[in-house]
Amino acid sequence: QKSPMANSRQIVALNVGSQRVSMGVFSKTSKDALILDRYATRLVVLDPSAEGLRLTKIGEAIAGLVQELNVKGSVVNYSVSGQSVFIRFVKLPALDDTDVEQLIRFEAQQHVPFPLDHNVQETLSITDHLLPAKGLEREAILVAIKAEDLDSLNDEIVSHGLSTGKVDCALTSLYNAYVDSYPDEKEPVMLIDIGAKSTDLIYSEQGRFFTRSISAGGIFVTSAIAREFNISFMEAERLKTTSGLVSMSNGQTEGLDPATANLATVIRTAMTRLASEIQRTTNHYRAQMSGSAPVKAYLCGGGASLPYTKEFLEDKLGIPISFFNPMHNVGVGSGVDVNTISREAFILGGLIGTAIHSIGRASLNIDLEPTAVAKKRANQKKMPAIIVGAAIAVLGAAAYAVTGYMGEKKAEEILAGVQPTVTSIKSAQSALRQKEQ
Repeated sequence: QKSPMANSRQIVALNVGSQRVSMGVFSKTSKDALILDRYATRLVVLDPSAEGLRLTKIGEAIAGLVQELNVKGSVVNYSVSGQSVFIRFVKLPALDDTDVEQLIRFEAQQHVPFPLDHNVQETLSITDHLLPAKGLEREAILVAIKAEDLDSLNDEIVSHGLSTGKVDCALTSLYNAYVDSYPDEKEPVMLIDIGAKSTDLIYSEQGRFFTRSISAGGIFVTSAIAREFNISFMEAERLKTTSGLVSMSNGQTEGLDPATANLATVIRTAMTRLASEIQRTTNHYRAQMSGSAPVKAYLCGGGASLPYTKEFLEDKLGIPISFFNPMHNVGVGSGVDVNTISREAFILGGLIGTAIHSIGRASLNIDLEPTAVAKKRANQKKMPAIIVGAAIAVLGAAAYAVTGYMGEKKAEEILAGVQPTVTSIKSAQSALRQKEQ
């Protein structure tokens, strides 16, 4: 059996959510088209009081996916959930790119909502993407995550036989999947991604992009059920996934048995809070960001799987809503069940976006660097220069010693013999630098 490393066209993408860990193995055709060859997912459902176990459980899920999809030894490109990532839009004056980099670092220190050490780099993994310039002013998307959080996750991933490729965040991955799958969409649109811990909103219109997270997701609904019926979180989650639905207009529950009707009403009350938060965010986007009201929305994320969520939100928000499909420009290989993919397409946005990013087809290029990866990349960049510098320094010292001991004539003869070695080292250095670029 071929090692996965032997297949240079293979792309492994991993999406790490709060309650769902998904992995896809893609192949890239000669025309930069993507085909999903293998896919699997695992649920990681924990009582909020057991939060300390989450990373271990995520690790167990990744171990199972690595084995099931046979990807041990592969480079993995992954995205981290929006809950742990901090995103800001920063307006920048007209500067050249070297100054922009410094200004973005400064802006990170001003905007990040948690205390930073003196060394920002050790506290945060920061990445940014410059948006198209409008006049003299430029805008950048600033993405940051606590270095310790990213390092812990990366260590867990690497411990299961994978090595780190690009690291994106779920929000920008989802946006990249949207732009790739709906390239002709010109109207103002909203993506509603209902996750476990939060709901991420993305507003898109004519190349503009804005995002905001709301701290109400699937766990919020489950906790409301647990409180109402005085049952454990895990029992409430089981009840939600087996019997839950959102009751329709004005709490209508005709035709439902009393237990299901009560459950549907509790879920509706919790979802009403989510709908009002979405409306509030849209109002903020229009007033503060001069954005247009979305004329339609796309629904995605695991929390969107509750029956009648789409219809409920359509009624509350007053715009047509469709389930998001990130697969319009991604083929499905023979190793994947088409019915599974069509059923689960609305939860695959982050995964597809990560794969798109890895082949350079992304609109937003975000690459968060775990500490170990940043050091490795920095060392790889330095390596050729260090080796060559040391070699020339040694040769120079030898030449100096020879001159002092043997007299100039003899030294010139020896130096003439040394010169070809210096020249070949310099040309090797030049070749290495070109490869890096």
